[in-house]
Amino acid sequence: MKARTIARTVVTSAGLLPMLWGAAAHSQTIQPIVQQKPDLVITNIATNCGNVAVTVRNDGSGVYINDKPIMVNMIGVVDIGAGAVSVDKALSVTHLNSGATSTVTFTHAQAPLFNVVDATVDTTSVIGESNETNNKRSVIDSRTCPLISVSQARVIEGGKLEFTATIDRRPASDASFSWATRTGTGFGTATAGTACSTTGSADYVTASGTVTFPSAEAVPTPRKFTVATCGDLSNELAETLTVVLSSARNAALRMPKSTGTIDNQALTLQR
Repeated sequence: MKARTIARTVVTSAGLLPMLWGAAAHSQTIQPIVQQKPDLVITNIATNCGNVAVTVRNDGSGVYINDKPIMVNMIGVVDIGAGAVSVDKALSVTHLNSGATSTVTFTHAQAPLFNVVDATVDTTSVIGESNETNNKRSVIDSRTCPLISVSQARVIEGGKLEFTATIDRRPASDASFSWATRTGTGFGTATAGTACSTTGSADYVTASGTVTFPSAEAVPTPRKFTVATCGDLSNELAETLTVVLSSARNAALRMPKSTGTIDNQALTLQR
């Protein structure tokens, strides 16, 4: 008898639910909580004379807060057979809202020679992103930077080494570079001097200068510069010197140096 009373009480209470809470009490669902996360992607890679600018955008729904070292890595493949150059920098912004961008600039001497540039961001998953598979972008370099080349030179001692500088396209503004002779370990066997002498102590006269390609020239004219060499009667092998190239402005140097070779006059006369 006691058991039946309890059962009746439960059934009666259940029947009161629609009246107390309404019909919706039986169909109500709890919506899942969606966690908002950032999603860093590479949106643009721009090359210029001596640098590569990589733009990162937050495509996620959450704000990126820079409390961890997020690295942007840039790999450039050089077209002259020197292989790949890899450098990285930290994303410096403190906050990156959804849809906002930040640009990291890599400065590298070989940047104008890159024909392929790969960039990545947070490939090690330092932060939890809404998409961990879209962190990379590759581009073919558009070669917007004029390239300067300097020829090698050869002369019989006593003559002038004549180097020819060329630029592969018209520069947007006057382009220039500096040059200077150098010898010694790794740079050549010739002996430098401030002037030639009868004692034959110098093989060439130290020289330096600046070469400019005016933007006003529709078709750039090759520029020449010379280095004086000294003759003597010594029977010696050919000697070399290096012309070091630097300080390119509004252009890039294809190579950082050029070689001059001085042939021995005495040996030449004996041939």
